[in-house]
Amino acid sequence: MDRAETLRRLDDMIERDGAVVLFGDEHPEVPDNRWHGEYRALLDVYAQADADCEHRSVAGHFRHDAVLLDSAFHQLERIGIVERRRIPVERLVDRALSVSSTSPTRLDLRVDELAARVRELAFRYADGDLVTEVVESTALIAKRLRTQIPCMSACGYAAQSGAAG
Repeated sequence: MDRAETLRRLDDMIERDGAVVLFGDEHPEVPDNRWHGEYRALLDVYAQADADCEHRSVAGHFRHDAVLLDSAFHQLERIGIVERRRIPVERLVDRALSVSSTSPTRLDLRVDELAARVRELAFRYADGDLVTEVVESTALIAKRLRTQIPCMSACGYAAQSGAAG
């Protein structure tokens, strides 16, 4: 997907006051996430055959922020929430198999192998069948530049005309 071209097309489709919002999540480095590095490394082993995944990790593939800053939607704001969750081990298996680079279609005969390895890893960190994770969910809101700040007149600020009053 050519992100710059996609944003050019969205510029024609989205209303002037509209926005593009990209959602994402990360696992911050906190004690509850001590399992996550191993989990990512395991998925990376199985994702190695995914050319798209490899393309996204090479130099020259910029974060979404960089592409948005060069688009019509260059006014960026990020909001997020951090929460602790207790999730079943099987959710980590489902999560691993829901990613395109480690999907059952891509893994073919190795799908059961990956599922077993994810379970093995998760149960080492589980309390019963639940694993604790801390997730930071974010929304990157990208808007067009506004020529006038809407709050200025509504908040009682007079427009400056350059004439002394």
